[in-house]
Order: sequence, then C-alpha cells, then structure tokens
Amino acid sequence: MHLAVGLAVAATALLFSRVPAQSASAAICDTYAKESASKAQGVRDFACGYDLKDPRWTTNRKSHASWCRASSEKAVADETARRRGEINICEECRAYVRFAMESAAENSKLKCGFSGPRWDAKASDHFGWCMALRGGEGAAGADVAAGYKTISDKIEKSTHAETLERITQIAACKIPRPK
Repeated sequence: MHLAVGLAVAATALLFSRVPAQSASAAICDTYAKESASKAQGVRDFACGYDLKDPRWTTNRKSHASWCRASSEKAVADETARRRGEINICEECRAYVRFAMESAAENSKLKCGFSGPRWDAKASDHFGWCMALRGGEGAAGADVAAGYKTISDKIEKSTHAETLERITQIAACKIPRPK
C-alpha cells in the first residue's frame, strides 16, 4: 500500500513539475492580450512585412490571452518586450522612409540631379534597406528589451547618417551657383 501511495505522489510531483513556474495572472494576461492585439494591428497599419499568419501577430485578443494564461510571467514579459521591439523597429524605419521620400521629391523638384539608392523614389526600397539593418537579428537571451535596444540603436545610427547626408546634399543644391 505504501508503494502505491509513493508512486501516486511521485507521479503527481512529476505532472506538476511540467507546469510553468508561475503562470501569468489574469490581470497580466488582460493587459498582455490588449497590447498584443493592438501591436498586431500596428504591424498591419505600418505594413511591417512580418508574417501575419504567425500567431504572434493575430489581432484576436482571446488567442493572446489563452497563450498568456498557459505561460509563465517571464515568458509573457519576454514576448511583450520582443513585440514592442519589433514594432519600434518598424516604426523607426517608416519614419526614415518618410524623410527619404521627402528628400527624393525635393531632389526632383529642385532638379539637383542626385542619383543612386539614396535618391530612389520607391518607398519599399528605403524600407527594405532599413529593415535589413537588423541583419536578421532578433533579440533573445536574458534581456530581450536590451537586445532590441541594441538593434534599434544600430538602425538609428545608420538612418541618421543617411538622413544627414541627404540634408547636406539638398542644402548644397539650394545654394545658388554663379553663372
């Protein structure tokens, strides 16, 4: 009899050892589901190019809440940081594209004659270049938020250099030349 009780206790312990350390609370999951669905809509609005069939980018709150309830608080925090990082990168690239397109239009309007990829009039080319700066990187490890900050800093540094070069070239084009 003692052997049967011991086996039952061991089986129960094994079963519960596979449950996440501490499942996320209902309040955390409610906030997570709202933000996740909102960010998924943002990915659509900004046309980020992420795989919209990936469950991470569903706009269905119930799906996000269900995943959250089955996950640990750490997994939820990591996924929140990852999603925020990915949409921030997309937003940064869309802002860069707006300026690149304004510069390309000004180049054309002023008849500056600048050419090459920097002066391309296709927004998709500028966006693709910016998003490629990630180098296929995704933040992982102990501090997902810090990982995305590093990727974001890399994109910001590169896009600022491009933007500064455009500003400089357009300003030089605006200076009247002696005839």
